[in-house]
Amino acid sequence: MTSNSISVELRRLVTQRASARCEYCRIYQNFSIYTHEVDHIIAVKHGGETTADNLALSCLSCNRHKGSDFATIDQLTQEIVPFGIRSFAS
Repeated sequence: MTSNSISVELRRLVTQRASARCEYCRIYQNFSIYTHEVDHIIAVKHGGETTADNLALSCLSCNRHKGSDFATIDQLTQEIVPFGIRSFAS
């Protein structure tokens, strides 16, 4: 099991990978009042590790609404959809 402390280097990698955009809603850091946070996609309490693959750059709103959940229900299909980093066109 890894530590849930996120190193400066790992924070930098996640921010650069996301091009300073929330990886959930895609808002740019420059358009947000609050600094984006590095979020565990699968929370540490659910066994999520502190690795690049399990971290996402998140705006305050998305991170607070997601909480420690690791899935949501698709409003169109009613299917359970796990959170994860999606590939978006810039």
